[in-house]
Amino acid sequence: MEAKRIPWARITAEFVAILCGVTLALLADDWREYRNDRQFERAALVEILRDLEADSAALAAQRRRMRLQNDAALWAQGHFGMEVPGDSALNTVRSLWYFTRYQAVRSGYVGLRDSGQMSLIVDLALRQGVVHYYEVNQPYMLQFSDYYWQLRDRFTESLFEDVLLVGDTAAEEIFPSGFDLELRRPWREFSDEIEFKNRLMAFGGFASNWGVRIEEVQEANRTLRALIQAQLEGHGRNSAAR
Repeated sequence: MEAKRIPWARITAEFVAILCGVTLALLADDWREYRNDRQFERAALVEILRDLEADSAALAAQRRRMRLQNDAALWAQGHFGMEVPGDSALNTVRSLWYFTRYQAVRSGYVGLRDSGQMSLIVDLALRQGVVHYYEVNQPYMLQFSDYYWQLRDRFTESLFEDVLLVGDTAAEEIFPSGFDLELRRPWREFSDEIEFKNRLMAFGGFASNWGVRIEEVQEANRTLRALIQAQLEGHGRNSAAR
């Protein structure tokens, strides 16, 4: 009896077909995963870019305030104990009294970091730049902000007896709609007191110091935004090519 022949050619063809099918399916999965990752990376970078723009605006506002306070402190130091027009003294006290508090903008970065997805930013230099800004540059500014508030509190304490808050409050409102300052003693009197002098010089000097440091971080912000923008434009060109 003749032995039954094994159809090796058909078995091999079927095996190759199955292998090719599995390989193509895996490649398709890999491609879809890569595409999804790049879409997620792009969305994350867009959010971080918006945060950086907002943070840059917050830093710029803080720097303007520090410049005003530095100028006011310099004027005050040049007029300690002197007879000066009431408006000049009041304008100086206003510049030193009013404030803009720096609030770090970082929601995009925090969301990416806390979800463990920082590796989705493929470019290593860009990823390191993002981490450095949010883990080094921003905390640096927040340290200055915290110390600024300590000095400001000490300075304003020295003025409590000499400055009066005035304003109108509507009957149905809980808080004043606005207020202004009024000096209760002449400038030449309270500005010549040692506590006022010491606290103002510390406050004004720190405002100048922080203003210079803000410039450094703003430059880091601009550099990082340029890197992200270049990466996003690269994503756009790659998408168009596909």
